Amino acid sequence: MKFVAAETLNVTGLTVRKDFTLWILGLDGAIFMIGVIQGMYWNHRRVWVQRVGRDLWIAGHTNKNWYGFKQELNFVLKGTTFSDPEDQIHKEKVAN
Repeated sequence: MKFVAAETLNVTGLTVRKDFTLWILGLDGAIFMIGVIQGMYWNHRRVWVQRVGRDLWIAGHTNKNWYGFKQELNFVLKGTTFSDPEDQIHKEKVAN
């Protein structure tokens, strides 16, 4: 038995289609990256002011750079009749 020749036909099972949702994925990726940048690089700070009777209570919270936040609060409250804010976590550590 001897192989003489073979006729070949170039055929593939792959189909090429245009993806119309690619811009949606790009937009979602951009929104995601904006959120990541906000979470990693921007400080999230909250300040509460509440009137209790004749007193005015001021409280604050930050997710990072608590020392800088404390200094800014002291700067804002300097020259007023308010006392310096207490760090509750530091106060608990000293008490224990």
